Amino acid sequence: MEEKKDQKGQKPEEDIKKDLDDILDQLSEKGGTEETPRKQEPGRVAQTPSPSSSPAEEESATEGVEAILEQLSERPEETAGEAMGVFQRIIGVFFRPAKVFESLRRKPDIVVPLILVAVVTVVVSNLVVDIAINDQIRQIEQNETIPDDQKDLIIDRMEASRTGSSRFLYTSIIPVLTTMIVLLVVTGVFLGIGNFVLGGAAGFKQMFSIYLYAYLILAIAGNLVKVPLWLTQKTLKVQTSLAILLPTTQNKTTLYTILSNFDVFTLWFLVVFGIGFATLYRFSQQKGIAVVFSTWLTWVLVKVALGGLLLSRIGGGV
Repeated sequence: MEEKKDQKGQKPEEDIKKDLDDILDQLSEKGGTEETPRKQEPGRVAQTPSPSSSPAEEESATEGVEAILEQLSERPEETAGEAMGVFQRIIGVFFRPAKVFESLRRKPDIVVPLILVAVVTVVVSNLVVDIAINDQIRQIEQNETIPDDQKDLIIDRMEASRTGSSRFLYTSIIPVLTTMIVLLVVTGVFLGIGNFVLGGAAGFKQMFSIYLYAYLILAIAGNLVKVPLWLTQKTLKVQTSLAILLPTTQNKTTLYTILSNFDVFTLWFLVVFGIGFATLYRFSQQKGIAVVFSTWLTWVLVKVALGGLLLSRIGGGV
């Protein structure tokens, strides 16, 4: 007979309790004892198996009871996780990320956070494009390795990008495409680590959904703090990282470059994504954060090493 299930694929609690009573009745019959009347009291556990039952029968019946009790105990958590709406998830990722990621593990969502990230990227790019161009022009003017005639040519091109189709390209198309590519690549990297290196099992949509919601830490919280600083100080070289502990005269040193990656919002994002990674693969939160942080730190060290190698080759005329 096909069992009744509710709309979410779970048995109603009445049916589960009925199944429990049936199992206990079967135990009584197998033990050769007559069924004793039971009062219909809520929460009362019925008679136990007869001592004459075989060990195999007792073990089978015990497993059935445990399965039903486990189903009853897990039901409230699953219902609460699935009930979260998209706006509850967006707000919750800043305050209760574990609950949000548990919901996303069951029901991934990528459309709304993806649109939100794209919109924020376009808005921020349009707000700071002129500041970014001014920073680049100053950097080129201070670069003694570039001939003056080439400097003028590069600066003219940068000035032209402030208006027309070039401005639209550099503020609305390239930033969004770059951000989407980075999101997809990083999702693939961590999916590979979780599925193949650590032996887990997760889908791309699940991982992408969790990464997108964690990325809102950078897209929303990070930009809410940094954009006003950029606009008031007229430069993008504003530090919210450990590099603030060093004097600006060391801004070209390797130590300064490494510390500049330890931004307060980046660290917040890493912790939140680590919680999501752990939730998806059923790891401890400490393990999930450790995996995410160590992977990110490896990338930072490789990036700094490659950057230093490139600068040394340019400086040496190679």
